[in-house]
Amino acid sequence: MTLTIIRPSDRVVMLPGLGVSVQNIIAAPYMERLLRVASDGLIAYWPLDEREGSVVYDRSGNGRNGTYTACTLAQPGIGDGRPAPAFDGVSSRINAFSTGLASAFNGAEGTALAWARVASAAVWSDGQNRRALQINSDSQNAIIFWLYPSTPDIQLRFAGSNVSRTRLMAVGSRLTWIPLALTWSQTSGLVTFYADGAAVGAPAAYPTWVGAPTVAYIGSTQYVDQLWSGSIAHVALWNRALSDAEITALSTL
Repeated sequence: MTLTIIRPSDRVVMLPGLGVSVQNIIAAPYMERLLRVASDGLIAYWPLDEREGSVVYDRSGNGRNGTYTACTLAQPGIGDGRPAPAFDGVSSRINAFSTGLASAFNGAEGTALAWARVASAAVWSDGQNRRALQINSDSQNAIIFWLYPSTPDIQLRFAGSNVSRTRLMAVGSRLTWIPLALTWSQTSGLVTFYADGAAVGAPAAYPTWVGAPTVAYIGSTQYVDQLWSGSIAHVALWNRALSDAEITALSTL
């Protein structure tokens, strides 16, 4: 079986490893590509491309909308023709939690993806923890994408049953957009960490997630601290672990 997205003048790139042969069009608009290539199991997708208002629209079709607080909208995006919000590192944040999201989330199988960029070189050296994404059911079960100041670097974390799997992404000092992703699978027994479309290090052992999420924030924790300074775009969640090829496709403009 072959999935093909073809338009005149499109550039076709073969991405093996999906179990089927997939032809992905890298030249296609990013949101269109995500919705066509990886729609299976997509439970929420927030492009963060709003130009006004306070509603963060879920483009997955599931209606799991969020709310902006103190974000500056319509700032330069990842280069796909869509804007992105700027987070000021002081009060900007997005509450993406909904009861629908909590019900759909799968702690046994899933993927989290986000593009992030820091505001300036000073953010890497200011000594502040800064959250790009946080989803948790409690303190022992959490998904965190954050700027880890001790290195400094971006660290991705998956915690289940008070056992944390973490990985530094080796992207410290970058001022460009960084596509980040994390997959987890009880079936395979693995947690895999990605930056720039490639796995970073060997997968870690999956620790059992317990409970439905009670928190889903973009750019902050639930306590309105560790706030992101920079921009975030194209945050998405799936109830299955995407393949390496799918992650590559969704980490490319």
